[in-house]
Amino acid sequence: MNYFIQFLIVFDLICFGVYFGGDIVCTALAKVRKKQNLGLSVHAKFIGQFIFATIYAVLALIIPTKSGFPSAQAGMSFIEKPFFDFRFAGGVVAAIIFVIWVNFLMTAWTNAVNLTDGLDGLASGSSMIAFAGYAIIAFWESYHIKGGTHEGFSYAVSDPLDLTIIACCAAVACFGFLWYNSNPATIFMGDTGSLALGGLFAALSIATHTEFLAIIIGGLYVIEVMSDIIQVTSFKLTHKRVFKMAPIHHHFELLGWSESKVVVRFWMIEFLFMIVGLMMFYVDWVSRSGLLFV
Repeated sequence: MNYFIQFLIVFDLICFGVYFGGDIVCTALAKVRKKQNLGLSVHAKFIGQFIFATIYAVLALIIPTKSGFPSAQAGMSFIEKPFFDFRFAGGVVAAIIFVIWVNFLMTAWTNAVNLTDGLDGLASGSSMIAFAGYAIIAFWESYHIKGGTHEGFSYAVSDPLDLTIIACCAAVACFGFLWYNSNPATIFMGDTGSLALGGLFAALSIATHTEFLAIIIGGLYVIEVMSDIIQVTSFKLTHKRVFKMAPIHHHFELLGWSESKVVVRFWMIEFLFMIVGLMMFYVDWVSRSGLLFV
């Protein structure tokens, strides 16, 4: 296992440890001193996200890899090749833009998973599906790695087989956690788990060069976030609500669906998003390999 993969694992564990330890310490101090049950403030969480995302972005550009490929590419990619390359403005500016881009991705995905974690088993089950999708993508990239012996389009991704192992471990961990988190839940992930899962999802999208394909693979997260944005925007502009309650899983609860029905159907929706994402990934490979009309 190379330096980048070690860092990726440590990065997620640090996120887990800081939010877990920090939140518990802050809650304990608030209980003792102010008689309040409060954890880390919103500003403190954003500062933590900024610090870890910046560290990740910088090390991803400079850390050595055994494959010779960079751990991340300074650009925006749908699949593999950047459609917008940050290096047009020079190395230093490209690095700065990349740090900003990574911070945006980390913030977006951590908060998206956090919003999804509103019902028993919803975030853990959907994350299991999303990470399973990334395990398949990373394995395919490892099979068709640039410089390999297999035919077809190849990927300049750093050590994708190690990424496959990480994605599989994340999916299996979510599966095991789901045993206790399913309705009625006996344990809960809270910000500790949801922020760490979102950070890992963002990191995998960056490492596999699929930042925009992640929007499809994590489609359920996008729906949850968009429902919240639409609700807040509509209420501020028109003083009317589009949904009975946001995020959207609460809307269906208020329509009379049981919690279990909402969760299972949302898992099904996420599974469909994952399948569509994998199909788009495969069609892209077939097209670039020149096999589409053969």
